[in-house]
Amino acid sequence: MKNCLRKLVLFTTFLLLIVSCSKDENSSDVPSETIKIEDDLKINFADLTVVTIDGEAKVDARGNFSANTTNTVAKNLPLLFIKDNEIMFGYYSKTGLNNSISTTDLLLFYFTLHPEIALQGFQNSELLDKIKQNSNYDELTSLIKASLDANLSPFKNASFVSLLNKTGFTIGVAKRQAKLSKISKSQSFDFRYTYSRDGTIVWNNKFPLFATVGMEVVDVSTGVSVSGPKMFDNRGLVLSPGSGLEWLWDRYVGVKFEKSGTFKLPKEGKYEIRFTNGVDNFGTKVLEQEVDFNNRFNIGISVLSIAFPIGITEILEDNKCRDATVDLIKNMRLSTTTLVITDKSAMAEFIINLYNDLFFVATDCLESKPKKNFAQHINFIAKKLNAANELGTLYLLLKDYLFSDIKGKETRYFYDGVSFGELQLTNTTGLQYITPTGTEFSGQAKSEHPYTASVNETAFKYSINRDNILTTSITSDTSKEYAIGLPFEVNKTNSGDATLKGNKIIPTSIEGQLAATFVMGTQESKFEIKPAFKNSGLSSEFVNLKEMVDLTSFYNEKVVGSWKVENKDYPGTYSVAELYAGGTGKYISQNGVLFTNGGYAITWRITKKDNKYYLFEDGFNHPGFNQFRKIGTNLPNESLTYPLTFFKTYGDLGDGKGTVEALLYTKL
Repeated sequence: MKNCLRKLVLFTTFLLLIVSCSKDENSSDVPSETIKIEDDLKINFADLTVVTIDGEAKVDARGNFSANTTNTVAKNLPLLFIKDNEIMFGYYSKTGLNNSISTTDLLLFYFTLHPEIALQGFQNSELLDKIKQNSNYDELTSLIKASLDANLSPFKNASFVSLLNKTGFTIGVAKRQAKLSKISKSQSFDFRYTYSRDGTIVWNNKFPLFATVGMEVVDVSTGVSVSGPKMFDNRGLVLSPGSGLEWLWDRYVGVKFEKSGTFKLPKEGKYEIRFTNGVDNFGTKVLEQEVDFNNRFNIGISVLSIAFPIGITEILEDNKCRDATVDLIKNMRLSTTTLVITDKSAMAEFIINLYNDLFFVATDCLESKPKKNFAQHINFIAKKLNAANELGTLYLLLKDYLFSDIKGKETRYFYDGVSFGELQLTNTTGLQYITPTGTEFSGQAKSEHPYTASVNETAFKYSINRDNILTTSITSDTSKEYAIGLPFEVNKTNSGDATLKGNKIIPTSIEGQLAATFVMGTQESKFEIKPAFKNSGLSSEFVNLKEMVDLTSFYNEKVVGSWKVENKDYPGTYSVAELYAGGTGKYISQNGVLFTNGGYAITWRITKKDNKYYLFEDGFNHPGFNQFRKIGTNLPNESLTYPLTFFKTYGDLGDGKGTVEALLYTKL
C-alpha cells in the first residue's frame, strides 16, 4: 500500500512538472506587454481583458498583459480592451512591448468603427490628420477622458456617441465629395451615348449614381434585347481603393468593369437604347433582374462593411458561409423600405435588422473562435453608430435605387450599313433659288451652281439632379447636332446634259454640311438628292438647272452692290463704287477715304458679245478706259461669270493689241 502511495505521489509530481514546464514554454512564446495611457487617466487596468484576432488575456493592475499580438500588428488591427464584455477602448498596436498610448490614439480607434469612415476606406494616418484638424477634436478628447477617468466606456456617454457620429459623417462625406469632385473633372454628372456610323455604340461605364444602373439595346420589331444586360460601374462613387467594401465587392460579386462600354448593332433594324435603375419594369425582364441583383449586392455588402468596420478581410477570409450570405442578400426584402425613407427610425431599424442578419450568417461558420470573438466585440460597438444618416453613402445608395426613377430611352436606326438617329435637313442654298418644286438654277452653259444643305441629328444628354433629399432625378435634354459623315447620293432624273461636279456619293462634312456643285448644260436637267440609305425619315431634295439664253437681265440684277476698283497703272490705288439697280451708281471713296462731296455719280450697263457679258461704267474713270477697252479677246477673267467674284478690263494703250490690264473689279 505504501509503495502504491509512493508511486501515486511520484506520478502526480511528474505531471505537475510537465504542466509547469508547458506553461513556461507557452509563456515564453508570448512576451509580456505593458500599456500606459498618457494624460494620467485613472483606469483600473485589472478590470480589463485584452482581445486580439488570435485570442485574449487578462490585464493586471499595472497594465501588463501577455497576448498573441503577432497577426494583430502585422495586419494593422487594433487591440481591444474589454470590461464587462464591452469595449472600453482600443488602439492600433505600436512597435515594441511598452505601448504608450495617447487619447488621440484611442480616438482614432473609435473613429475607425464609424460606418461612413468604414465605407470610405481611410488609411489610419490620413484619418488621424482629419481627426486632429476637425473643430470637434478637443471636445471629443475631453469626453473620452471624462468617461475613462470614471472607469466607464465612452460609448455609455450619449454626448460622446452623438458627437462621434456627427464628426465621422463630416469627415467621411468630405472625402466622398472630394472623390466626386475629382471624378467630375474628367466626367461631369451628365451622361450620354456616342454613336458611330458603322453601328458602334460607346458609353462611359461610370454612371454618376450610387446605385447600379443597367442598360440594353432592344430590337424594336421583336422586343428582344440584342445586347443582353450591361451594368454601369457605380464603384467610382461608392468604393474606395483598398477599402473593405472594395474587397467585399471583389469577393462577393467579382464583376470587373472597363473604363468604357461598347456594343455594335448586329443587323439592320430599328433599336431602342434603354437604361434604368430597375424600379418600374422599364427594361426587359433579364435586365431588371440583373439590375436588382447588383443593387441588392450594393446594399448587402455596404451593410456588411459597416457590420465589420475593422478587420473584414482577416475575419471573413476563411468564411465558409459565403454562399449563405449570398443567398441572404439575394432574398432580402426591400419592398418595405419604400415606406420608410422619411421615417429615420424605421430606416435605421431596417438597416439594423439587415445588419444583424448579415453579421450572424457571415460569422456563423467561422472556425476561429478568437476571430469570431473579436468580430462580435467590434460589431457590438459599431451598432451604436448611426448608419442611416441622410448624408451617408448607404442612405444615398438606398435613395438612388429604391426611391428614384432613373431611366432613359433613345432610338437608333441601322440600315445599309449606316447608323443614325432622328435627322433634319435644311436647304441653305439661298431663298432666291428655292421654289415649291425644289432648287432651281439658271445660267449660261458651263457655269457652276452650288447646292448646300445643313443636316442635323437629335442628340440626347442626361443630367443627374441630387438636390432633393428624398429622391434623385434625371432630366433628358435634346439638342440638334451636326450629322457628320452621313452619305447622300445625287442622281440625274432626266436626259439633260448638266453634270454633277465630283462623286455622286457625298458625305456630310464635320459641320454637318451637304454640298454639291452642278455644272450648267445647254438642256434643262433635273437631279434628285437623297440619303444613300433607307428609312432615313428625310424627303428627297430636287435640283432643276436651265440655261438662260440671254443673261443680260440676269447680270443686270447680279452686279448690283459694292465693287472695289483697282487701277492697274497705279498699283495700290483703288476706289469703291456702288452700283444701283436701273443702271446708276456712285464712287464713294478712294484709297479708303470717303469723298467729301458725297461721291461721284456714274452710269453702268451690261453688254453682250459672242454669248459673253461685260460690265461698262461711265462718269468717274477717264473715258480712255472705255475708249481703248477691248472685249471678246478671250483673255483671263475678261467677261462676267457666275457666281460673281471679280473681272478685269483690258485695253490697247501701250501695245496696241488690247492685252494690257487696265482695271480690276472685285465684288465686295
